[in-house]
Amino acid sequence: MATKVSLRQKKISKGRKSLYLDFYPPIPHPETGKDTRREFLGFYIFEKPKTPIDKQHNTETLKIGESIRQKRENFLNKPELYSQLHQKHFKKTYAGKPTKKYLWIMEQIKKTEDISYSDIESIM
Repeated sequence: MATKVSLRQKKISKGRKSLYLDFYPPIPHPETGKDTRREFLGFYIFEKPKTPIDKQHNTETLKIGESIRQKRENFLNKPELYSQLHQKHFKKTYAGKPTKKYLWIMEQIKKTEDISYSDIESIM
């Protein structure tokens, strides 16, 4: 199952909001190993920006947060993406018969198994 990652905001003191990532389903915490749903990013935005500088700060910080969210989601779902890609592009059989690509790969593996360790050392 793919892990969904959302960028969320939590209201904190002094008219600010803290940015954090919300994971569903929960993921293991890298340090403790316990399941967690949140990862606070340490970025803050203004709840009600008053100046153009505050507004610019909010948009830039949200872009950074969204970039981190995308990277984290890609990282967490990488094995699943690769397995889907593998299933789509590499099939062992088609209509009950081995595919040409599968037979070619197995042939290459058998060729490498026939090479002895001493032959490899002599080449180097």
